[in-house]
Amino acid sequence: MCRSRTHLVALSTLVLLWPGCVRETRRADLGALYPVDRARAVVRLAESGDFQAVHRLVEMLDDEDGAVRMYSILALEHMCGENLGYEYHASESNRQLAIERWREALRAGRVQLRPREAIGAARTPAIAARPCTGAA
Repeated sequence: MCRSRTHLVALSTLVLLWPGCVRETRRADLGALYPVDRARAVVRLAESGDFQAVHRLVEMLDDEDGAVRMYSILALEHMCGENLGYEYHASESNRQLAIERWREALRAGRVQLRPREAIGAARTPAIAARPCTGAA
């Protein structure tokens, strides 16, 4: 397994299995204070299958937290089948160039959702949300 793949798996596990999940005061929106909450909101957007979610996910590629950026690009790959050269761990300048490619592709109408059956078949543990039960 390559080093970046190992890094990706480790981050995925950290975000999804975060032991200190906040009970019923979850901050379920993309503007939440805690990165784990923003990452969970990204996962929910990916599962929505809504094209408007793509626009919001592209904006999340610029999040300050690397795990949130990782989940955002995984969600976009899941929904659209491409990443347009975006790497969540790249330098800020390289990420900005890739984000601009996403924005331009959206403006030009070149971004399309994969068929629903393809999205369902591609579901992976990397973007599967684990509900916060409050149990330790």
